[in-house]
Amino acid sequence: MKAPCKHKTIRIRSALTMIFLCAVVSGCEKDADTLADQVQQLGFEILVLGEDQQPGTVFEPGTDIHIALKLINNSGKPFQWKYEYDCHLFQTEDFLLVYRRSEGETPGDYVPIGTPYQPPIACLTINLPPYDLPRGETVLGNMPWSTNPDNHPLSTGKYYVVARVELNIDGHSTTWDLRTDFEM
Repeated sequence: MKAPCKHKTIRIRSALTMIFLCAVVSGCEKDADTLADQVQQLGFEILVLGEDQQPGTVFEPGTDIHIALKLINNSGKPFQWKYEYDCHLFQTEDFLLVYRRSEGETPGDYVPIGTPYQPPIACLTINLPPYDLPRGETVLGNMPWSTNPDNHPLSTGKYYVVARVELNIDGHSTTWDLRTDFEM
């Protein structure tokens, strides 16, 4: 009678071991996103928004457009965004710099006219905790053109806005060069 009990114990242990191994293997597959993989699955886009907060490419002259940076998280889990990433973006030369098509001596050239913020941006040295950005799309910043007192209302013409987003997270570095064209 002890022998059949021993076989049942072995079968139960084998079954439990198989269940455990299946759970570990499938769990590892789901959590296989390393930080490097997750950074590679991020994307960014510049949005130009009207006063109604709707994205567009053509606006009425004088409209106080908003310029926004959108993060697209295509990884399978939330991405931890840190205050230092925001700070680094605003320290990057030409971040969200708007160019206007020149009508002067060399038509077709574009000249820089300003940013929706007034540089330089002072970054506080406080240690804020990161916050989770969910899978999908998140607008990281949305700044009206008029926020910078040096800016004038945009007149009729062709424009574009650029941004370079560089992320160096735990030795994993990726760069996005962004451009969005619009007209007034």
